[in-house]
Amino acid sequence: TAIGCEALFSNTSGDKNTVIGHNAMYSNTTGYENVASGFQSLFSNTSGRGNVASGYQAMYSNTTGSSNVAQGSRSLNANTTGVFNVAIGNATLRSNTIGDSYTAVGRAAMNANINGKENTANGGSTLLRNIDGNYNSAVGFAALEFNTSGDDNVAVGYKSLAANTT
Repeated sequence: TAIGCEALFSNTSGDKNTVIGHNAMYSNTTGYENVASGFQSLFSNTSGRGNVASGYQAMYSNTTGSSNVAQGSRSLNANTTGVFNVAIGNATLRSNTIGDSYTAVGRAAMNANINGKENTANGGSTLLRNIDGNYNSAVGFAALEFNTSGDDNVAVGYKSLAANTT
């Protein structure tokens, strides 16, 4: 099902997709069981499957990444092949490209993350600058905000461990 100008424009054999929005899932060829809602959501998806993207350019760069959920403007925007990620809030996991198994909830949570593993961020600006840190958990506004590559941290509370970098 496609509703919107050039929605599912390139689709060849992908099926069971539900798409609403201008250019939503524009590049999809074989991807299936996806839901895209919003201007250019899942725009670059070619064969990714089981994704849910809602919001302006949500999961815009995704090509083959599967089983992701992105809710909010530009959430998981740069994701290309990452799988099993959940991003809820504007610009959450915006820079993630190949990282897997994240949960980010709150405006700009894990915004700079590119390829770390299995991080959890709950709250606005949590793990905001994390690039490749692994196995971190941050709960509360700006917790672990400046962490870039530190591993195995747990921060709970407003700006807890905010200055931690590595």
